Amino acid sequence: MASQSSNAQSIHDFTVKDAKGNDVELSKYKGKVLMIVNVASQCGLTNSNYTELAQLYEKYKNQGLEILAFPCNQFGAQEPGSNEQIVEFACTRFKAEYPIFDKIKIGSSMATASDKPKSVHDFTVKDAKGNDVNLSQYKGKVLLIVNVASQCGLTNSNYTELAKLYEKYKDQGLEILAFPCNQFGSQEPGTNEEIVEFACTKFKAEYPIFDKKDIKKLLEKA
Repeated sequence: MASQSSNAQSIHDFTVKDAKGNDVELSKYKGKVLMIVNVASQCGLTNSNYTELAQLYEKYKNQGLEILAFPCNQFGAQEPGSNEQIVEFACTRFKAEYPIFDKIKIGSSMATASDKPKSVHDFTVKDAKGNDVNLSQYKGKVLLIVNVASQCGLTNSNYTELAKLYEKYKDQGLEILAFPCNQFGSQEPGTNEEIVEFACTKFKAEYPIFDKKDIKKLLEKA
């Protein structure tokens, strides 16, 4: 489905398929704040998540937010539909105006890199202890950047599946970067310390967990 180019340094270097199979160069989103999300139509939180994504997009789309939705059926088999069914479901029922892409499969190549780098690796973020982390250290890795929460209806299955995924592919170049956020249904009210304790003790998370994110503040800085 894709191959990773050795000169890829950025999310903007990739070309992905939209739900109709057309190539989309992610370089078109340069200058935008990107929220890249996994979506599913048979998840316990499908209704609330799609509703909140639509609300978030409506509120911030004119301030530079772009949501890129990638369906995947590998997290609890919660997205068995075809691309056409997924788009119909999201756009008709939840009035999704943001782009929905081709269903992805973790562990295979998902995109092809172009020759124009500029990047997630340019950012410095805070870890859960408040230390600066330069994301350039992850160059050459396949990055799965995820939102995590301790009080989500799928917390147990998601953390369990992330741990399995990381264990299976970490030696093949996968790195999972987990960013907590409390703005999706108030499902992550804990402190950074509580979040790390929860993930690492209960679910043996070995991947890095970062400082809790505030989407509104990120947009204000953009």
